[in-house]
Amino acid sequence: MRRFFSLSVALLALFSLTGSSAVAQSTEAALTKRLSGRQFLLRGCWQGANLWFTADGRPLNDYPELPFTLAGVKIDHIKLLKNGLQLEGHRMGLEIDAKARGAIRWVPILTLAEAPADRSGAEPLQFHISPPSSGDYAAALDAIFADSVNDLAPRLPIYWQTAATQFFGHNEPPLPEASRLRGPDLKHYASLGTFSGQDQNQTTSGSSTQPTLLSGANPDFTPAARRLKYAAVVIVRFTVNADGSVSKPQIAQPAGLGLDEAAVAAVLQYRFRPGMVNGKPQATEIGTAIRFQMH
Repeated sequence: MRRFFSLSVALLALFSLTGSSAVAQSTEAALTKRLSGRQFLLRGCWQGANLWFTADGRPLNDYPELPFTLAGVKIDHIKLLKNGLQLEGHRMGLEIDAKARGAIRWVPILTLAEAPADRSGAEPLQFHISPPSSGDYAAALDAIFADSVNDLAPRLPIYWQTAATQFFGHNEPPLPEASRLRGPDLKHYASLGTFSGQDQNQTTSGSSTQPTLLSGANPDFTPAARRLKYAAVVIVRFTVNADGSVSKPQIAQPAGLGLDEAAVAAVLQYRFRPGMVNGKPQATEIGTAIRFQMH
């Protein structure tokens, strides 16, 4: 039976602020104390098993982004070498129980179906950080690792902002668009299978009618969720435009393990007969619950 912890306990116990740029991180002992056996979120939500960074924590390559719920890491080994700092760990994901006030559970994961697993059953990760002239790695570590979901929340893609406020205790205004994560390419999170809705008579309320779904795409499990047989429901709110297309999706109830992005990707491919007011098509805000369940 899986156990979830309340958000307040999770943030206190699992996401405690263990690193600070005010404390020098220049010895293997100091680095081990800060990192070893601890779980973090990658600020850039980078995908890849070998990640290389400059001395100030900037990625050396343009790594693709993962959903942030697939961008956790647990550090297992620290090696302070002459040519830089090498960290070994394995990838962690976040399961979110929205019904339990955003309770969070860390789980070892594979992000790709063909990815080789380590002994924990997770994707092994290696980090290579160039040596700073001062010998202090604190600034680089602060730039690479986030200690909490709340720490990362202001940078999340726009479709996460509602959930970040409601479930992660984030109450600061989001960073400007240029400072946010781009987010993963959502095209990779919707299956090729499509469906056609039933073009029935629209629901009428006085002189207005509600949108009717005409066609869409079926969301698929992420490899991480499929391997763990993780069943969940994601609720997405969005706007049906006057032309029947979809815009402004917002995750209203998250699930984690990348299923939220799969739900958003599917919703963006929906096509509707738009809602009508006095015989004219009008933009309408609606929501839908997308159920992920193994059969």
